[in-house]
Amino acid sequence: MISLEFIDAIITSIFIVTMSLVIFIFINRISKTYGIVIANLQQKILEMESLLIESRAQINRLNEKINNLLIEHDSLTTRVYQLEAALYEKKEIPRKREEVPKRVEVRREARGRARLNETEKTILKLLMSGPKTSREIREVLKLSREHIARELKYLYENGYVKRITDTKPFTYEINEEMIEEIESL
Repeated sequence: MISLEFIDAIITSIFIVTMSLVIFIFINRISKTYGIVIANLQQKILEMESLLIESRAQINRLNEKINNLLIEHDSLTTRVYQLEAALYEKKEIPRKREEVPKRVEVRREARGRARLNETEKTILKLLMSGPKTSREIREVLKLSREHIARELKYLYENGYVKRITDTKPFTYEINEEMIEEIESL
């Protein structure tokens, strides 16, 4: 008969062989899984290196564009300074005030017949305190820009006011020859 020790030895041998087989299968699967993981990681590393190279190229192109823009900015800034200097030099030249055109002289006879409306009279009273722009007059009278422009044009064409064109926007002032007539309004 087979002894218990022999059976025990066989069972132990079978157990060791089975465990070895299980461990081998486990290690084999882990190796395959590990190999797949390693391959996937290597693929991702290659993709990231490719993106990094592409990003560096884009950064270099952007740096080149920025440098070109800075050069253009410097050139434009220099040009602006040159234009400002030229404008400043032109401002130093004394300008003449615009004289009342000859056509105003022709219409002066009709002026006696011209009736001034209340807005025109108010504008003339405002101008009696000194020259004003159309914007300043508009702010006081609270009328539209077009309305004030129309009234000032009428007063200018009829010789009541002078237009000073050496300022922007134009400035209007009372025509000294008309002061007596304006004061009688």
